[in-house]
Amino acid sequence: MPASVENFMPIGVIPVYPRFTIITPDQLIAEFGDAAPPADGHDEFMAALSIRTRSLERTAAALAAGRVAGVRREVDRIVVPANQAFGVTLEFRE
Repeated sequence: MPASVENFMPIGVIPVYPRFTIITPDQLIAEFGDAAPPADGHDEFMAALSIRTRSLERTAAALAAGRVAGVRREVDRIVVPANQAFGVTLEFRE
């Protein structure tokens, strides 16, 4: 068995403070602009996922290393457009 598989440790995600916010399409565009996913005829859909990170710098570096296109760095967050994240806008905040 290759060492990379032998030493594999599964990682779990435990939401500490899960929060769901329901917004209108206009609010979605106001918040994420062209990074927002298209509705594609759906009235309801998961549009964005906000993820807390310990470091926006390290997150930005990882996204750059992965050559993720269209990443938008702002003062307090990083936004990955939906077309780069399987149809869901990603937002990283510290």
